[in-house]
Amino acid sequence: DDRATRLPCAHIFHAACIVDWLSNHSCTCPVCRYELPTDDAQYEAGRIERMRARKPRYAMHELTRMPVSELLALNRRPVPCGMEKKDLIQLLIDEERIDIIPSPEPVEYELETLKSMKIRQLKVAME
Repeated sequence: DDRATRLPCAHIFHAACIVDWLSNHSCTCPVCRYELPTDDAQYEAGRIERMRARKPRYAMHELTRMPVSELLALNRRPVPCGMEKKDLIQLLIDEERIDIIPSPEPVEYELETLKSMKIRQLKVAME
């Protein structure tokens, strides 16, 4: 399986590799040591305190694709009724509840288009 998994810290891993790491080593990102939630209540109490200052990291295109319910959960405070999604995203940024990571907008290609591209064209598309 060639799937990739993105952790809340925004680091991306081959799915099988990160599952193995998390299962056999620790519940932390192997790159930045971001601590992931567990079902161990005692560990969770300490993890929440240790992670209080850490903010989730998102690219802008990820935020615009998120459901409003997830954005509200990131905010952790009530917002005015009827707030527009774009305003909620801006609130998260302004109140520094999240970090924005630089990222180009994702591009989607039809499979047939990719198959018809030459290697050089594929490299340019991947930059």
